[in-house]
Amino acid sequence: MERLGLFVFSGSFYAVPLITLRKIVHQQNGYLLPKLPLAVSEVLVENKQLIPLVALPGQDLGRISENRGAEYKVLVESEAGTIALPADETCGIIAAHKGELLPAEEGESAGIKGRFNYQSTDYHILDIDFLALRMTQVTDKVA
Repeated sequence: MERLGLFVFSGSFYAVPLITLRKIVHQQNGYLLPKLPLAVSEVLVENKQLIPLVALPGQDLGRISENRGAEYKVLVESEAGTIALPADETCGIIAAHKGELLPAEEGESAGIKGRFNYQSTDYHILDIDFLALRMTQVTDKVA
């Protein structure tokens, strides 16, 4: 049975497959390091591992410093390693059959692979592998 971890950041609703969810940390500040990729706002240290806090799909990189003030950091495992995502609020882990899985909308930002409608709210299902690879390739506004 597929499950999704749900969270909110800056008024947008997001979901990640539970299989990728590693941990959620509360009020953990990271470090600003020189020459971080544009899509990375800071680096967390978790179990002696450096974990980049990356921009969410559609997020303006001119405002990425807002990620540093996020109440929560959602740590997820990608094929390229662990990354962190900013969250203002966590909404729980929900079985997919309790909502409706939908395709991504036409013109949806890259990094969103679908939608999960739960209790009349659409959560953007994130493509974790895409976000991890994209952080090294972004040169301006996140697509």
